[in-house]
Amino acid sequence: MAKISTSIVSLARRRRRGAAICLLASSLGGSPNETVAQGLTVDRWLITGVDSVPSTNPLGESIQWEFPDRNLTVGPGLWTLVREDGRSRFDFSDHIGPGEAALAHVYLKAPTDLTVHMSVKTESCVSVAVWLNGQAVPAPMVSRDVRLVGGWNTFLAVLPVNENCVPSLAVDVSTPRGLVHEDEEGLSPSSVRVQASRPPGVRPNFPQSIVTVTTPTITGLAWGAGYDDLSASFRYSLSTWGGPGISAPTVGSAPTSFKKPEQEDTRGAKDKSSPPSDPDGQRARMVRQLLGPPTPLSHAPMDASAKVSIAGESYIIEANELTPAEPREFDGMISFRKLRDAALREDGVVAEIKWAGGDRKVTGRVSAASVLRVLHGGLDISGLTDRGDGFAVGAFRVPDALAGFTIHAVDGDWLVNGRSALDGALCDPCKRGERFEFGFRSSSDAKPQVHIINRGWPDVTERTEESAIEWLRVLEGDNRKYRERVGG
Repeated sequence: MAKISTSIVSLARRRRRGAAICLLASSLGGSPNETVAQGLTVDRWLITGVDSVPSTNPLGESIQWEFPDRNLTVGPGLWTLVREDGRSRFDFSDHIGPGEAALAHVYLKAPTDLTVHMSVKTESCVSVAVWLNGQAVPAPMVSRDVRLVGGWNTFLAVLPVNENCVPSLAVDVSTPRGLVHEDEEGLSPSSVRVQASRPPGVRPNFPQSIVTVTTPTITGLAWGAGYDDLSASFRYSLSTWGGPGISAPTVGSAPTSFKKPEQEDTRGAKDKSSPPSDPDGQRARMVRQLLGPPTPLSHAPMDASAKVSIAGESYIIEANELTPAEPREFDGMISFRKLRDAALREDGVVAEIKWAGGDRKVTGRVSAASVLRVLHGGLDISGLTDRGDGFAVGAFRVPDALAGFTIHAVDGDWLVNGRSALDGALCDPCKRGERFEFGFRSSSDAKPQVHIINRGWPDVTERTEESAIEWLRVLEGDNRKYRERVGG
């Protein structure tokens, strides 16, 4: 079981799911005008179709992985090469018929073990299953940091096809959104090579054993009764990477489905009377020299602990019985002031990770864009007490982050200092440090929520992470400089 503790709050929940919620899509999801990290576009695939969606990996699990190649029948079917040459989105309608499942496979070559951010996009009506190096990546695989191994990696996506929903597939590889080690700084996903055809001598490959931690992503923001600052809820995950657990005698040896070059049949046909195609074993020796001995498997750690510091606030986590590539999620709370600092400092987030046989220290920062986006989204009102007449009430102080803005209620009936809130306005504008008693009543199940009605960073045309940092820097004091940027 996983345990988690913190110096300021007991973390609310620990989630371990077979189908993990996408961490980054909710808080870092962009719009057409937002700039994303540049990297690599997967523009070529090997594809085949099967009669129905397979319940397990159709190419075999882990070290028993089969390697597709164009115009060859491998595993479930005959593989066809398709290329888009620079375009990432591939349409299956011309290749796979309704009622079938589409299988798309590609090889990715990394210069060294490398953490990258992988985005897998398809239609909302499609559930895509993904395997990286034969290891299942929990669904929905939409947007996530993954670990590539130095050398050739295999990537397989399986998508159902029906008359009402013919899927397309777009896969992009970019710089990681999570925390990075100093040794990884400067490594670019653009150095990753994409190849559809089977590389010569490819064999099962896995990253060296390592544990990674994602950058905390914001899941909500609350204005609580009796608190001087807003409270942000966040989520982050811990993942283990490496080879699968196998019996000791096979560690460091080639998989049983592969033979050493000198053991391969050098004849050109199954007929033993035909002359050998490599009579002197020269080709076998060249292949052996090219490939070298197989790299011993480095098992993915099953247990790990981490100390995650967010702007100096520390959270200690312990996780057991980890599964490779499957994130273990943790939730927590932090003040908005600390959250802002974590987005403005290059080392705003520091994680120290330990596992059997290894440790690492990684740094990063919270996305400034996500901080501003959540600030201008819905703010939960918490800490209200039922007073017996249908209204729940609480005493509130205007925190620095809301100073100078106009705050409106989202739904329900509201009272401000015992009086009905006209047009839902709770304060117009809110003055820094001003105190109110708010009351809330609703005939539905709507929760008390308010929002800033003033325009801000999410409303401007140019929304990059760099611009978000500059906007967040002037979000201080009475926020006058911030409001002046949009004339309000």
